[in-house]
Amino acid sequence: RAGAIAFEAETEVHVNAPASMVLSVVNNLLRNAIEHGNGSHIDVRLDATGLSIRDHGAGIAPAALSRLFDRRFKGEHSRGQGLGLYLVKRISERFGWRVEVESSVGAGTEFMLRFGA
Repeated sequence: RAGAIAFEAETEVHVNAPASMVLSVVNNLLRNAIEHGNGSHIDVRLDATGLSIRDHGAGIAPAALSRLFDRRFKGEHSRGQGLGLYLVKRISERFGWRVEVESSVGAGTEFMLRFGA
């Protein structure tokens, strides 16, 4: 369904970080999926390895992928300030999480947040 957000949680996950930090990371990733997913549905999945947020929108150009987490980097159609993914990366580094991204032009983008080392 266009614009729908599907959430699936396989297990309860406990993260050793303040709730405000977790909320900031999840909020930024979900907001990006909504804003850049071009109205596509979004799949959110939580399991023992971490959190995945996937949109089925236009995807990210390969040239932009390496700069996504740079401070003030804005994609071609971004309305933000270029700080959201930068904050995601900084918070993740602070708590020992990994942020990974996979994207295919025309097929969408998936951000994976790995809570373990």
